[in-house]
Amino acid sequence: MTAPPSLENGSFTPAAPPLAEVTLIQSRSAHLAAEELYYSTTIYPLLDRIAAGLLMGFGILAVLRAGVRWWTVLWFIIAAAEVLGISALARLGLGLMFKRNPGYGLALTVAAYPHGLETRTSDKRTLIPWDTCRSLLEDKKRMLVIHGSWRYVALPKSAFADSSQLERFRRVILDHVSIKDQEVKD
Repeated sequence: MTAPPSLENGSFTPAAPPLAEVTLIQSRSAHLAAEELYYSTTIYPLLDRIAAGLLMGFGILAVLRAGVRWWTVLWFIIAAAEVLGISALARLGLGLMFKRNPGYGLALTVAAYPHGLETRTSDKRTLIPWDTCRSLLEDKKRMLVIHGSWRYVALPKSAFADSSQLERFRRVILDHVSIKDQEVKD
């Protein structure tokens, strides 16, 4: 067993070399895709469909009662936007947040240690202990290590040099996150 990590002046100092490590450049599109992947595992897509059905029902009721008017047709447009996920205010807000945060343009190194995941940029280091990591979520292009409600570390699979590096990183994560918590999305 390796020695526990030390915290000096509030920063994480690893006691051993990382078990696995990857460096990536954070991009807005990758961040939005990771957010959509996480969103798809929540109850919110179901609530969106329910809201769209209610909006559609209200639109039908409004047309039957008041006839075709601009404000009765508007309900159908809003329902269609809800079903198609075009209500892009959240995506726009997330994109603006990404653009305004200076940390998102920096290279990010994610290293797996026996005691947790370390995320590191040129000016910030964060240790995420394994006991806070709840699950591993994957699709064909990315892995998300979930460590809280709407909190995750997004790892694009293209950031790994080869499939063996990706598998080594996945194995280290799965050693600390139970296999039953792993979800794979197509």
